[in-house]
Amino acid sequence: TEHRLEIMKDSRTGVYGVLILALSLLMKVFALASLVTLGGMSAAAALLAAGIAARTALVWHWTELESARPGGVADHAGRPDEESLSFALVTGIPVAAVIVLIVFSLSSAVLAALLVVIASFAFVRLCRDKIGGFTGDTLGAASQIAEVAALIALACSL
Repeated sequence: TEHRLEIMKDSRTGVYGVLILALSLLMKVFALASLVTLGGMSAAAALLAAGIAARTALVWHWTELESARPGGVADHAGRPDEESLSFALVTGIPVAAVIVLIVFSLSSAVLAALLVVIASFAFVRLCRDKIGGFTGDTLGAASQIAEVAALIALACSL
């Protein structure tokens, strides 16, 4: 665990970091390219809904885990309280769902929600098992993972 945290703290960007960023960007581009076939507004709506879902997942990730590095930067930033989590869930989920329902379909909304939830739960478990909690890196990754999951789900639902 400590060795993993030290690697994550190293400010030099490694090959794996660059590869995962490129892969994430490519997945978003391919998903959006397929969504553009429905029209620019559909792709924009998907991007907006995915962004909302991603920020909601980030807040959940942050409240679900303890800090992996007590005294670290993310630990000093504090953690959202239960009221903040409730607000994020009660506003984020319905707003993202309404956007998807207006532009896509109920099955698209269900698929996107399901994939975001599965990806978010899996990532929380991975963080708990491998590093014992959250860091600033995992907060950003949680958001990216949820956004990619939502976009892929919407693209696959066409």
